[in-house]
Amino acid sequence: MLKGMEEAEILFITAHEVAHYLYKHVYLGTALYVFSMLFFFLFLQYLSNRWKKDHRLTRLLKLLLTFLIILTVIQPISLSVSRQMERAADNFAIEHTENLTPAMNTYYLLAKQSKTDISPAPWIRFFRSSHPSIAERIKKMEEVIEKRETKSSPDS
Repeated sequence: MLKGMEEAEILFITAHEVAHYLYKHVYLGTALYVFSMLFFFLFLQYLSNRWKKDHRLTRLLKLLLTFLIILTVIQPISLSVSRQMERAADNFAIEHTENLTPAMNTYYLLAKQSKTDISPAPWIRFFRSSHPSIAERIKKMEEVIEKRETKSSPDS
């Protein structure tokens, strides 16, 4: 990252990461994960106790199916929380960065380096993305840059 980016781009990324620290995203994410898993395993234990009369294989299959269903439901919720944290960090970085053009270029560079789809299908974002799409982030930057330019123009 340091070799391939300009100072302004690195400062934007640093501001983004500082926001994660200031907003305590790591602690919040870890706490949410631990409590949701605790609830999840307690629920599975409860179901297992209710199904004690069933044959072992039947009980195991029921637990596995329940496990898969719950994980399928929890995953998009977890990813949504992560995307919100990323948006908050992006907003912090945008507010604390003067020149956003190099920062916007950072998103293009990151997409190019990672060979990622900058605008994946909505269902992919819902089920697989822990971050807002690159296209969404670039659009946000363009809007903020435009607002700043109209605010600073002498005509307004």
